[in-house]
Amino acid sequence: MLDSLEAEDMCRVIEREKVTAIPLVPALASRLARFEAFEQYDLSSLKKMYVGGGAAVREVVKAVNEKMGCIYLNAYGGTEGMNAHTRMNDDFESVLRTVGKPTCPYDTYKVVDDDGRELPPNTSGQLLVKGPGVFTGYYMAMIDDKGIITLTGRLREIIKRGGESISTVEIERLVITHPDVEAVAVVGMPDPELGERACAYIQPKPGATLTFEDVISHLKGLNASVLQLPERVEFIDAMPLTKANKLDKRALEEEIKKKIVK
Repeated sequence: MLDSLEAEDMCRVIEREKVTAIPLVPALASRLARFEAFEQYDLSSLKKMYVGGGAAVREVVKAVNEKMGCIYLNAYGGTEGMNAHTRMNDDFESVLRTVGKPTCPYDTYKVVDDDGRELPPNTSGQLLVKGPGVFTGYYMAMIDDKGIITLTGRLREIIKRGGESISTVEIERLVITHPDVEAVAVVGMPDPELGERACAYIQPKPGATLTFEDVISHLKGLNASVLQLPERVEFIDAMPLTKANKLDKRALEEEIKKKIVK
């Protein structure tokens, strides 16, 4: 009920104010795209939807583009605004996989290794962004030879398993393709031998029943590497969200720690 009320409120504001572009986090974009009564409102003014703060979901992007007649722009940024985003004429797969190019020509983007050395194109490393005088590096990313940025995870979302670095984002992108998965979040769980192991929290679609074996079989069918197979799966009714309606991975990390202790 709460999801529907939030979506209805958004529709009312868009209709009343003739909104042309709107920034949203993935959770709110999903609620708006799934709102069955949106056709009761005049949303014809809305041309762009900038979505950042989480991975793009194929079904949501498709619904926004086709059902709502709006363009979904995958974005990366912070409270100050969108630092990078895809463009209106980018193809569907690019919107799903990348966050496009920088929005400001005066910003400097580069990807470096653990020693701070700049890496060549299409190589994953720490993303550094020089905006208003300082470098900030919170994400792992790749930049191709055209300057298009692909985020591969937050630094704290890299699982260190026995010396191997595993991107939780890459695992999530594989798991979410299962037709019965509504949402997924992969977190590291402490392990005395390997340091960390991967645990996938999965919210099944309404009425669907999933097992650990179903998830692993699906990933193997996608030719996922052994390191991309979560070693534990927790099924939950709904993902925890922060006050900003972003996925609260910290809450999941704390929960799995408590379960391991028990």
